[in-house]
Amino acid sequence: MGGTAGGRGGEAAERGAFEKELDALDEDIRADPENAENHWRRGTILGCLGRHGEALAAFDEAVRLVPGNVASRRGRGYALNSLGRHGEALAAFDAAVRLSADDAASHWGRGAILAGLGRHVEALAAFDKAVRLVPGVAAGHWSRGNALNSLGRHVEALAAFDVAVRLDPDDANGRRGRGNALISLGRDGEALSEFDAAVKLNADDAASHWCRGAILSRLDRHGEALAAFDEAVRLVPGVAAGHWHRGRSLHLLDLHGEALAAFDEAVRLDPNDAYGHLGRGTSLHFLARHGEALAAFDEAVRLDPANAGGHRGRGYALNSLARRDEALAAFDEAVRLDPGDAAGHRGRGDALAGLGRRESALAAFDVAIQLDPDNAEGRRKRSSVAGGTD
Repeated sequence: MGGTAGGRGGEAAERGAFEKELDALDEDIRADPENAENHWRRGTILGCLGRHGEALAAFDEAVRLVPGNVASRRGRGYALNSLGRHGEALAAFDAAVRLSADDAASHWGRGAILAGLGRHVEALAAFDKAVRLVPGVAAGHWSRGNALNSLGRHVEALAAFDVAVRLDPDDANGRRGRGNALISLGRDGEALSEFDAAVKLNADDAASHWCRGAILSRLDRHGEALAAFDEAVRLVPGVAAGHWHRGRSLHLLDLHGEALAAFDEAVRLDPNDAYGHLGRGTSLHFLARHGEALAAFDEAVRLDPANAGGHRGRGYALNSLARRDEALAAFDEAVRLDPGDAAGHRGRGDALAGLGRRESALAAFDVAIQLDPDNAEGRRKRSSVAGGTD
């Protein structure tokens, strides 16, 4: 906690220094308004202060005074990007590289915009140029790695992140990138070590906390996963996926009331995400609030009719409400969409047993057991039905 307070104090001191420099620059500009470098410096400082609209105006003035200045064009690109004007930002970086094909920073800026626009092949080409021009900067290599990872070229991505980490072992971006590449290569244990290193280097890196949680969840370490998702949500509370993952961890820890609250927040943040409603329905079902659960599953199915989990959830809720025929129809749809879903077949068995269709129920349980031989619930239910009569 002391480190955090010190960090904020350092940021405040830096901000104060920027504002003092800005005041001095404003005086210089009043004395010599035609000095393009002063306008460029002013835009740079305003950008550091997060005043991107004013920064853009300063860079515009610098470009007006000296249209061929690459740094001013590049500054316009960064300001426009920060304002969400990505197409104009790309045009600004394009202008910068036309003025100087050897300006690595402009190629890197182009790549960052193109990556944000999902144009990963073009982004990779831009990062390649930046790295060729300045091979000793870690950011160029981890940017290449991100583009390669997005293109499914995970082995090459890992090699790029390796270079980034070698150049700057204390940069969390390189460690996070290595972790993402290792996840894609199915090397979860190594990936977890990289994300552990990333959060040690930057405790405020929400993405690394989130990735740690995802791996820990896959490893069935749900308490640790919850702690990681808690930290990610604390840092970035406005992302629905973080709350959804918290809810899933809480559900797996049998904390269904808290899980419901997490899924409620996920749905509030993104009401059109079927998985949030699916999570709500699951929690409500475990809380024996079956009517509300059915409504949540209905909404999940409306948003994503091809999601087998939504139909399966509807089946469980309907079965709990003794609406057996409707439950069977829902389970039928679930296993049609996902024939390998053992839980869907178990649900069919439940519904069929409730309808008195013993042989059909046994057949459904047999399929579930074949798909998931280690599931004790399926065997128990089959044994219970097998002991009955037609």
